[in-house]
Amino acid sequence: MRGAQFVTPGGRTVTAQDNELGQELDLTLTYTPNRHLAFALGYSRFWAGDFLQETGVDDDTDFVYLQATRAKALDAVRGV
Repeated sequence: MRGAQFVTPGGRTVTAQDNELGQELDLTLTYTPNRHLAFALGYSRFWAGDFLQETGVDDDTDFVYLQATRAKALDAVRGV
């Protein structure tokens, strides 16, 4: 099997034999105080896989986000 070859942002050409990027876990809490507004709070954890470890970018990553959605966008999701 020929490995995937690409250039990193630093300009280094790398070849990886594995194609597993990694695994991710997402947790999301939603709160809708009224029909015009909704909030989502999320947490994600990404575990780097073999492909990323072979390319030298093997850091696991955590991130948190807060999202607000207003009425027009909610109506589009609900099909109104």
